[in-house]
Amino acid sequence: MTVAPGIAGRGTTGGPPSPIVDRRADRAIAAGGIVAAGALLVAGVLASLLPPDLRHGIWLPLHLGIAGAASVAISAVLPFFTATLGVAPPVRPAIRTIGVTLPLIGIAAVAVGVAWGPMSLAAAGGATYLAGIGVVAYAALAPLARSAAPRRLALGLAAAAALADVAAGALLGTLYAAGWPPVLARWDLLRPAHAWLNVLGFVGLTVATTLVHLWPTVLGARIRAGRSGLVMGVGWAVGPPLVAVGLAIDSDTLARAGAAATLVGAASLAAFAILRWRARGRWTIDPAWHRTAIGHLGAGVAWGTGGVGCAAVLVLARGASPDAWSSALLVALGVGWIAQTLVGAWTHLVPTIGPGDPVLHAAQRRILGRGWLARLVLWQLGAACLAVGVAVDLAAPSVVGGIIVGGVVVASGGLLASAVRARS
Repeated sequence: MTVAPGIAGRGTTGGPPSPIVDRRADRAIAAGGIVAAGALLVAGVLASLLPPDLRHGIWLPLHLGIAGAASVAISAVLPFFTATLGVAPPVRPAIRTIGVTLPLIGIAAVAVGVAWGPMSLAAAGGATYLAGIGVVAYAALAPLARSAAPRRLALGLAAAAALADVAAGALLGTLYAAGWPPVLARWDLLRPAHAWLNVLGFVGLTVATTLVHLWPTVLGARIRAGRSGLVMGVGWAVGPPLVAVGLAIDSDTLARAGAAATLVGAASLAAFAILRWRARGRWTIDPAWHRTAIGHLGAGVAWGTGGVGCAAVLVLARGASPDAWSSALLVALGVGWIAQTLVGAWTHLVPTIGPGDPVLHAAQRRILGRGWLARLVLWQLGAACLAVGVAVDLAAPSVVGGIIVGGVVVASGGLLASAVRARS
């Protein structure tokens, strides 16, 4: 989600200057989607305060605060990412707006329908979400058809693979909500397949490929993926859907092959993050802002690679089995990885791609960097308590961890809201 060299009217290969593209509307839509994702993240925290029977355990908080927030953020930023790095004009703002709005409406309807009924509302929400993903696919891929950038093929393949994963995963969830008997009869295996497609496939691949550009930019290092970037992309693109297919057709061989590929992708992400960290630059202004983004993105990578590694090892050990999945993995991946990466990304992106002048952006950086160390440390402590509590089914650490993480999320969301409302 960084601005590639030559965006402001210069070719990426040293050729003649390319026409200057007005990206102001696209930037505003991307920033607005990030804010909406922040609101969903806070809504997930608030949902965790409901009685367990009303929130279906951890289902409602995770689907609002993790699945919903990640979906809306990706729907807002992925098309901006492909158009900018592809050095191509974005699609019309109306299309971009629809691509953010439909997944937001869809996930809200799914949450309400599953939690409180009727299930027909959840099924309609799933269909709305799928329609939104179709619009996002057009918004993300259409600019690349007009692009001459050398990276357009890799960008298109990564985006298409991630969106195909979420389309398949959301379709499974929609068919379950609609009560389709073949899906209901095999839901013990299709439920983890649904999680692998949505969490490790869609979000995982998008986060991994985005970090190829975002992580070095935040660190002040060169954007240079190298072999680790290629292996990472292939592992994340191939592994999760293979695991999902293996689970769906009850094939241990396919599931284990996908888990091995995913494990390689996760290891490559960790290697890439470490190598870019070693090549980091020095920031001379707004150190708290930089440390907030670096801290949450770096901790997110640690939680993500660890959680994905555990998920892959479970499948390698148990094959295509319902026992090859654990709710504790959703907590580690959702709270430790996805939510934390979202906070790190919005910390960097809002003052970078959002509307406003340099004075406003400086004010936003100061706001978003407040209390960075306390927020970072408390997040790790809370996520660890929550994951352990869910894993061993103990209420005390789960409650303590939920309170700590919830407080940090609400504080971070409040800082985001303050930054958006700031005036230059």
